[in-house]
Order: sequence, then structure tokens, then C-alpha cells
Amino acid sequence: MSEQRSAARGEAHGALRLWTPAPEGDRVRFAPDPDDRYAVVDDLEAAHVILVLDRWPQVDGVGHLVFTEHPQVRSFRVSTFQRHVDARRAQAGQPAPDRALRVGDVFWVRAGDDPRWNDPRRWQLLDVTASARRAAHAAQVVAVNPAMRLREADVAHESSGPPSPEGPRRPPAGAAASTV
Repeated sequence: MSEQRSAARGEAHGALRLWTPAPEGDRVRFAPDPDDRYAVVDDLEAAHVILVLDRWPQVDGVGHLVFTEHPQVRSFRVSTFQRHVDARRAQAGQPAPDRALRVGDVFWVRAGDDPRWNDPRRWQLLDVTASARRAAHAAQVVAVNPAMRLREADVAHESSGPPSPEGPRRPPAGAAASTV
């Protein structure tokens, strides 16, 4: 979750809205809610999976995911969580429904009748790993590419007020472009 941004920083880049990834699967029904959770497999120990759960992220005007930065950590038996994930992947028609859990896997989670987030068998769950990795990669490209940071600043400036008398800044000739 090192790619996270605080809500205050995200607001500087325009209006925030709920992130709506495009999860893989031919039977995916997905409508995020602010009370849903973004669950990341943080660690896999011998018999336990360690999940970090944060409120479902928002996305700012330049495409960065914005988190609340008040995550919860939960530990569950790997076998129990894996069976639940496998069943939900199969139910949604997602690829590789029986793929083993990996550190960095990301899930949309709705608690259902488990408001304390203690029983993953009661959760609605959808694997959004591919979309989350694309979002993290896009944020990394911007972070390491000065030309992209200039463009990001232009987008934030354009969305927050009248245009600069100097006109928009452009990346130098030959700079790599990316859609973020």
C-alpha cells in the first residue's frame, strides 16, 4: 500500500470519486460503496494470511487512488480464506479461480452481516488485483518521471482555477507519455 495518497493531497488534484476498477470476469456485478473495504494480502505466514483492510479508495482528478490511511489488520487461516476466495472467483467467472493467494493480491470486500470484519466467510468479495496493479503502476510511472509530474501539475492547476497567463506547461520533447 506504499502507493497510497492521503485524502488532503488527493483533494488538491480535483474532486474525489469512488474508484471503480474493471475487474476481470464474465459474471462480475460490481458497484462500490464508501463503506466497502479494499483488502490487500500483506503477508502469508505458515497457516495465516494477513490482510490490510482500508475503506474503499477514491480516485482524484489525475487518477491517483486516495485512501483514508486508517487501515485495519486482520489475520485468518489461509485455508479458510483461500476456499472463500476460490468460490467467489468461480462465482464471478474470474480467470484462474483456484489460483493460490499471493502477497499483493487485492480484493473488494463488503462485510454483509459482519460489521466487525472478523469472518471472511460472510464477506462479499471480488478479486480486483489486476486493476489495482495497473493503478499502482500508473502512480509509479508518474512518481519517477519528471515530465509526467509536470503534466500532473498542469491537470491539477487546470481543474482548480483559470488558466495561467503563461499557458500550460508541456513535457520536454522526447519525454515518454503515459495515460494516467
